[in-house]
Amino acid sequence: MREHASNYVLDVLVVDNHSTDDSDEVLDEFAVRGVCTIRLAENLGGAGGVRCFHEYAMQRDYEFVWMLDNDALPSRKFLDRVLQYLGDHPDVGVAGGQVLSRNDLGRIVECGAVVTEAGELRPFLLDKERRPRGEVYDCDYVAFLSTVVRMTCLRAIGPMDDAYFLHWDDCDFGVRAKRAGWKVVALTSAIVMHPPFSGRTPPPPVRYYDERNHLLFLRKNAPNKLSQVVKRKWGYWRYQAMFGDAADAVVTQVAIVDGLRGRGGPSPTLYDRATAPEVIAVVPGWSDIELTDMLRDIPLHFPSAAAIVLRDADGPLSIPERWEEVAQKYGDRVAAIVPRGPLTIWHVLPKRVLVYWNGSFIEIPPELRRPALYGLRTLSEGPGFLRRLCRYAIRETYGRLLKHAIQRASALHPTVAADNARLTGGI
Repeated sequence: MREHASNYVLDVLVVDNHSTDDSDEVLDEFAVRGVCTIRLAENLGGAGGVRCFHEYAMQRDYEFVWMLDNDALPSRKFLDRVLQYLGDHPDVGVAGGQVLSRNDLGRIVECGAVVTEAGELRPFLLDKERRPRGEVYDCDYVAFLSTVVRMTCLRAIGPMDDAYFLHWDDCDFGVRAKRAGWKVVALTSAIVMHPPFSGRTPPPPVRYYDERNHLLFLRKNAPNKLSQVVKRKWGYWRYQAMFGDAADAVVTQVAIVDGLRGRGGPSPTLYDRATAPEVIAVVPGWSDIELTDMLRDIPLHFPSAAAIVLRDADGPLSIPERWEEVAQKYGDRVAAIVPRGPLTIWHVLPKRVLVYWNGSFIEIPPELRRPALYGLRTLSEGPGFLRRLCRYAIRETYGRLLKHAIQRASALHPTVAADNARLTGGI
C-alpha cells in the first residue's frame, strides 16, 4: 500500500478478524515494519472488521480512509486518481473504482450500484466489457473491497453497521452517506482487481446473509419496499419447497424469519455443538454418491456420533415404522438428516432435523417444522398438500412476523404505513 501512496502520509492498519491460520506470524512481521494491527478475539464478519477500522480512524486526525479487502489488488494509480477526484469534488464522500475480474482483466465484476424502486440492487456494468477512463457513475453504493471515504463524511454518518456481519453493509453505508447529503461515485479510471462474484455457488451461511440482510437493509432504509420484497422471497421459497432442494428452502426460511425479526450478527449455528446429537439417522432418499459424501462429512461435524442408515438390500427404506423404532430407541439423542430434494420426504420428522448441503449441516428451527408437520396431516388428501403447506406457512409463520416488522418500521416512516397496510392486507 505504501508503494501505491508514496506521495502521501500514510498509516497502515490491518484488522485480523480472529484468523485461525498463520496470520499471527505474518502480523508479527508487519509490526516490525511499522504496520499497526488490531487482533479481534472473535470473528465479527466483514462489517465488524470494517467498523473496528472506522472507529480507529475516527479517533485520529485523518483526512481520508482507504478500505482494502485482503483479496483485492488495486492498480498503482488507484489511490492517486481517487484522491485527485475527491480533491476536485468536495461534495463526494465515498469513491470506489472499476472492479475487474482477476481471471479476465477485460471483464467488469462491479462498478457501483443503485437500489431500484422495487428494493433490489442493480449493479452498474455487471459482467460487461471494461470501460475506458474518465467515466463517473453516481451510485447508491460502491463495494468496500477498495473504497476511499472522506473523514468528514465518516464522522457525519458514523461507522459501518456491524449488524449485517457480511454483505449489504457497504450498501447501507452508501445510502446513509447519500441521505446525509454526500455523493457516492464509482470511477472507471481507478482500477482494482478482484475474483469474480458470478459463477460460484454460495455456501449456506452466505446465502443466509444475502437473504436476511436484504430485509434488514429495507427495514432500516426503505420500509415502504419491505412488503413487496418479502412477498417475492415467499414466492421463491414456495418454488424451492415444492420443486427444489430442501436445504435451499430451509436457508431461505430461516433468513426471512430472522430478517423480519431484525436479528443481526452472525448466522445461526448450523447445529448446536453443545448439544450435538450422539446418533445420526440417515433418512432414505439419497443417491449412492450423495450418501457417500454425507457419511464422509458426518465425523468431521459430529465426531462422537454414530450413523444409522435406514437401507436394506433392495435400496432405501421408506417405512415410517422403521424410523419410529430408531426414535424410540435413542430418544432425544438422535437427529435425522434428510436428503436433498423436495419436502415430500419430511413425513419422517423427528424432534431434531438436519439438512445436509454442500458439506454443511443445517438444523431446522422448531418454528419452521410446525408448518411441515401440518403438511404431514394433509399428506393423505392428495398431491395438493404442498401447496396447502406453503399457504399455511406463509399465513401462520411469516404473516404475523411481517406485520409486526412493518409496524415497527413504519413508525419511523408514517407516510408509508398506508402502502404497507394495502400490500399486507391479504395475509
